[in-house]
Amino acid sequence: MDAMAFASLAEPALQTGQTDGVRSALARYTALYDNEAALVNRDGRLVLYSGGGTSLPDAARGEVDGALAGMPSGPAGTIWPWTRRPLVVAVPVTSGGDVVGALSIISPTGPIRRLVLLRWGLLTTGGLMAAAMTNLVARRLVEWILRPVHYLDAAAQELSHGSLAAHTPLESGPPELRQLVKKFNFMAEAVRGIIDRERRFASYAGHQLRTPLAALQLQLENLQMRLPLSDAGLVEPMMDEVDRLAGICADLVEFARGRSADCTNAGTSLLEAVAARADAWDVVVVSSPSEEVLVNINESRLGQVLDILLDNAFKYGGAGNAVSVTVDLPANGAVVVHVVDAGPGIPSGARERAVEPFWRAPDVQNLPGSGLGLAIAVSLLRDVGGEVELRAAVPRGLDAAVLLPLAGA
Repeated sequence: MDAMAFASLAEPALQTGQTDGVRSALARYTALYDNEAALVNRDGRLVLYSGGGTSLPDAARGEVDGALAGMPSGPAGTIWPWTRRPLVVAVPVTSGGDVVGALSIISPTGPIRRLVLLRWGLLTTGGLMAAAMTNLVARRLVEWILRPVHYLDAAAQELSHGSLAAHTPLESGPPELRQLVKKFNFMAEAVRGIIDRERRFASYAGHQLRTPLAALQLQLENLQMRLPLSDAGLVEPMMDEVDRLAGICADLVEFARGRSADCTNAGTSLLEAVAARADAWDVVVVSSPSEEVLVNINESRLGQVLDILLDNAFKYGGAGNAVSVTVDLPANGAVVVHVVDAGPGIPSGARERAVEPFWRAPDVQNLPGSGLGLAIAVSLLRDVGGEVELRAAVPRGLDAAVLLPLAGA
């Protein structure tokens, strides 16, 4: 619009050569809007330039040539904020249908480019801040929602490892999860009560039965001494049964202790404990790692587990039984102690039941024992993440494998 107005003003100036009026108008325009204006004649020579130069700027040459050809021209394409070329508009100056010159307005784009970049920067900053706030609020919201879940997971882990003090705090979280936490705590309390009653019963029964059994054993011994020699043998089966009952009571007490005692101790030397029990039972350690192996169970409890397995190996192995111990260190963060005998073994279908309290195989009912040994061993190992696996030995016999996690695993 401005270019057309100046073109109509410039037409008589080009015809008469009186350019003072146009020069004054272009100068005021440049001073007011900071836009430069150029007037050229039909030959393309510069007549006026409000920018103060003596030649037409290169940026306007193409648009001016187009205007001299009778075609008004404006900016070609989009001017992006990162480009530096000015905005150029050129229109022809006509007289009686003939083109007598061209007028071009050259507008610098620096201020508008800086304004656009500033607004883009503000929008980007605002977007990033909004994203950061959204992320922060989302994280807080997710933490608030999942905090009871984390507490439940930690308490369940403790409970599964035998820690009866497991409890989940009712601090925060959605009402549904707080209700779930409340029910979990109620369940954990019920489990604690059941296990405490079980322990108290086993311990109480074992202790209370010891006294009458000891009295009965003493009376049987006195009776045996008073009977004639021909009848003294009649008391032997009764004394054997009393001894067996006394052993069962002792196993009950030990079973109750094993389920409640803390048997963890990071840094126990496995090889020393195995060597000590092997010497006590006069058993050969076939192979073991050359380097030190530390496990998370105290030496006393580990020795008790090994004693149970060695006792079973000798007791149920039969005549000519050979017992050996092997220590393996597989590359899975655990160690395996094998107590292997050459006896009849346990059928595959009965191995899982063999670790149940009081279970005994039908073919060993005549041998002394209460069926609590393996159950005690399993109970002692459970709290430290260990276990007992009963496997078939090659070529025959039973391989009682103790799996223990390494210290720090």
